[in-house]
Amino acid sequence: MHGDCVWTIPLPHADHDKVITGSEHTISVTQSGEVNACTRQILEQADWLRAVVSVGNRMGWCRIDNRDRTTKRTRTLWALLLSRFVVGPRPFCFRRKCVEEVSNQSLDQLEASSDDLLRIVFSNVDESMLREIAAADYGADFDEHLEQLAAIKSGKILAPMQWEPKEVLELIRWSEPEDPSWSPGSTGDRGHWMRLFACAALLRAASEPANQGHFTGEDSTIIQLVESVMKLGDKTSHAALKFLCWCMQTRPPEETERPYFAIGTLILLVRLDKLEPGTFDAIQPATKPSGLYPTRLFKDCQTSKTWHRLVTEVLIESNHSNQDVRDFAGSLLQDSDADAGA
Repeated sequence: MHGDCVWTIPLPHADHDKVITGSEHTISVTQSGEVNACTRQILEQADWLRAVVSVGNRMGWCRIDNRDRTTKRTRTLWALLLSRFVVGPRPFCFRRKCVEEVSNQSLDQLEASSDDLLRIVFSNVDESMLREIAAADYGADFDEHLEQLAAIKSGKILAPMQWEPKEVLELIRWSEPEDPSWSPGSTGDRGHWMRLFACAALLRAASEPANQGHFTGEDSTIIQLVESVMKLGDKTSHAALKFLCWCMQTRPPEETERPYFAIGTLILLVRLDKLEPGTFDAIQPATKPSGLYPTRLFKDCQTSKTWHRLVTEVLIESNHSNQDVRDFAGSLLQDSDADAGA
């Protein structure tokens, strides 16, 4: 690749973009606001910057020298590193142009955002629902859980998220609103709004650097969210599509949970009949992180039956799907079935 590459990073709750530009030999950050002192000091190191980066499953030192040619992957890691220094502790949505990764014009049209879904969920979850969620752990630490749940509903992102309310959010994440005998949790739409609140809060918090490695079972959280939004209508599903796309784009390429965001995004795209030409090609790379075969995605997932059912119903059987998507989905299920029978 020759010439400049441009990464545009829309900041949360801001009216301007920070732009990272780079060529074969240099990379820089510009913005309309002020660059903090730490970032300015880094950028003034014109020759090199040494930083810890993740490559596959190994951690190592990456030396980036503006006098040497750098690979496309290295420039991407460099852009991510700089953007974290600029943005600070808040995660970001980014669109990388001229980089053969997940984000391109096909996905830019989806307007990835975490805000729309949270706004809808918070407006549909009332005090009684929060109290029911807070009591999910047999009522233990009820007041502490309720206080933190109310903070989440008010728009606060908990980072790091403590036991209160993480424990009750994870318990409600496992709820099955279609099963009247399931406890804790509620049934029908009420149960789905509660579960969606829990799943969205967990996934949004997990995108914060301060919560890195703090959550487990995100593969299940994603499909529980997808199933609930499909029950709650197209408006909620559209917002969830933007949310999952945002999560997918903010996660590092090597993260093992990233394929689930990609497949969840694909399920909602097909369900909503928004699978435009080129969109599947844009998403597919995210289903293949380093060191993890997509055929193994559902093998150890606690909600593998739900994944299988929705992949079958939406990606394979829906009239809104296409042959490339059906072939991809079929390969996932075929190899997962082979694993189960082994």
